[in-house]
Amino acid sequence: MSKMSHINVIENYEEHRLAIQHLLSSILRCFSDAKMFDQNHEELPENLSSLCEYYPFISLLYLLDDKGQQTCMNVSGRHFKDKSKIGYGSDRSKSPYYLMAVDSNSVVATETYLSSVCRELCLSAYLKIVNEDGSTKGFIVLDIDLPSTLTFLTGDSKRVHFEPYFKAVYSIIVIGLFSVSLLLLYLAGRECWTVFQALFSNNDDKLLPFGVVIYLTLALSADSLY
Repeated sequence: MSKMSHINVIENYEEHRLAIQHLLSSILRCFSDAKMFDQNHEELPENLSSLCEYYPFISLLYLLDDKGQQTCMNVSGRHFKDKSKIGYGSDRSKSPYYLMAVDSNSVVATETYLSSVCRELCLSAYLKIVNEDGSTKGFIVLDIDLPSTLTFLTGDSKRVHFEPYFKAVYSIIVIGLFSVSLLLLYLAGRECWTVFQALFSNNDDKLLPFGVVIYLTLALSADSLY
């Protein structure tokens, strides 16, 4: 029930790459509208925040004009609410994926990269929006958290929700077994001391060593369970 490593995330992404690209394309095309670029840059994030609430794997959402300049603050997903809203006026015209999106009428997705904000693997998707005359109005850019997206697609959200409880129960079991092992080792040590005392006192009780063997065997058995 442990959290996926970056290697596992990449492997799962390669397996579900096509499904993720279709998901990003459907999201971007669903709400793509040239009228968004005419809204006030301060009001726009409020209008787009509902989309981030609906899709919990969205990290950031923002718009670029036809020159690659960001025209609104970053719209943060639920996991980035504590991050300051920044980004307005940023120049992204040198991004290789922006340059790819300029010449494409379909969704352009980046390769996976490590986010500098959350230290998780992410990817971004660009969609060009055109005017009625065919000229470029701007671009919609969507950043997603890859582990959360995989969880969403595979229907594994319930496992993630209950994971802390499973970890807590497992920790209690491990601590209990460890305590039992310590207790048995303590009893085995006492039996060893009794055997040594019996040797020096000429005690003819032949069963004393078996107690040590029994306690040590039980302690090793309990130790192997965790």
